[in-house]
Amino acid sequence: MPSIAFFRNLNQGQRGCPSTEELRAAFRAAGAREIKPVRGNGTVLFESLDPETTARAVRGRLPPWDDVVFVRNSDWLADLLTTVSLDDRAEVTLFEPTVTVPAQRGKRCEIISSGPGYAIVLNDSAGQSDGTATVERVLGLPATSRGVPTLRRVVAVA
Repeated sequence: MPSIAFFRNLNQGQRGCPSTEELRAAFRAAGAREIKPVRGNGTVLFESLDPETTARAVRGRLPPWDDVVFVRNSDWLADLLTTVSLDDRAEVTLFEPTVTVPAQRGKRCEIISSGPGYAIVLNDSAGQSDGTATVERVLGLPATSRGVPTLRRVVAVA
């Protein structure tokens, strides 16, 4: 069963970020298999005996880029997407798995649900992405978000 690495602030090929091939090479060097970047936003499906350790090793192999990465199991994501009714204004925001965030209103979005290490954010408008900024402001911790259309694609590829 594949794991998913969600890198924060990693847009493959943009200035200051690794290319898709550099990202794949870092995963291979860390011992990952079946490496599938999904889109160019730092979302990568991969297989590994120890996904967290692999993701940390990849992170250390990507200079000058240095930010956080959160790892989730693809089955967890598939279950989340089927148990919650989400439209295309929604995104899932990920952060440290030992932390939860309360439901509340942000500037242009609302945290409508959460659990350990994630929040479901409903943006006021389609095409908006305010989950990361809202959750980081509330928690004072780094976070990263992916929209529901991207997450549906990740599950389909997995």
